[in-house]
Amino acid sequence: MLAFARERMLELLVDRSGEPLGRRYSDPGLTVLLTALDSPDLFKVMAQVWTVKMQNMKSSEKKDYELMKLKFMETTTSVWPLLVSLDVPPYIPGHNSWQDERSKITADVMRTGAVQCFGHNALRHTMRPFDVSESTFPQVL
Repeated sequence: MLAFARERMLELLVDRSGEPLGRRYSDPGLTVLLTALDSPDLFKVMAQVWTVKMQNMKSSEKKDYELMKLKFMETTTSVWPLLVSLDVPPYIPGHNSWQDERSKITADVMRTGAVQCFGHNALRHTMRPFDVSESTFPQVL
């Protein structure tokens, strides 16, 4: 998954090599990945989803870059609700009770799906408001 993310990031940078430094790039999938890297438990979930998607693909499908981009977006959007849910406590290393709560919520979402878990009981689950700046990241060169 990280190799594909690097390839995708390189594609974004090469396509816009003539643009000024400091420009922000918009790729929601990469942004979710970069955010999930700060939470090892969510990154682990994302890696598991990616592994399952890759195992279910034929080798000929893995060579199709557009299909791989689609699978990457599906993988990152499976974790995105956990990143913006106010019900999921923040990741703090060594805080066992919060890590247990995070793992329970994560397991529930992965088992039932984000829409089932968060969507059917909107009064019980709350999300942070969407901010467009969350889907962009700065140029790294």
